[in-house]
Amino acid sequence: MSLAVLVLILASFIAGAQNALAGGGSFLTFPALLYAGLDPRAANITSAIALFPGQLTTGFAGRSMLSSAAGLSIRTLIILSLVGGGATSGSDAANAVRAEKLPREVAEAMAKEIERKMREAAANLEFEKAAALRDELVNLRKQIGGNESVLFQGKAPKIFQHALRELIGT
Repeated sequence: MSLAVLVLILASFIAGAQNALAGGGSFLTFPALLYAGLDPRAANITSAIALFPGQLTTGFAGRSMLSSAAGLSIRTLIILSLVGGGATSGSDAANAVRAEKLPREVAEAMAKEIERKMREAAANLEFEKAAALRDELVNLRKQIGGNESVLFQGKAPKIFQHALRELIGT
């Protein structure tokens, strides 16, 4: 048995246990797969697919400990997780799931989270990211019937003006 195979076996067992306890098993499987000779994209895909059954099993085993967070139902949390997963895989949250097909409280929770991320990006002087999030938020608000002209309680321009002043030092 080659060293690469032994590394893969060891990494898979430890990553499975790590995922069951706290997540992050990919931090072990991904480098192990790279060491075994897979290209980065194949290693990433293989790692995700290999760890998925363990995630399902752990989720099923821990379902009795599941409870709502911040007044959101489990159904809402699942929808938000799916939308978030879609958002991080290359499509924005507004297009991943059409807002009119979501319960209103889910769409509004999504809008609050997008707005929080936008404000954070602006505060960190990540203007392109903040602008993309602003556009995503406007699109989402339009879909759920919000008036984009009153978004952010009229504060959006002030946020960007403040960040710009900090950037150029005036």
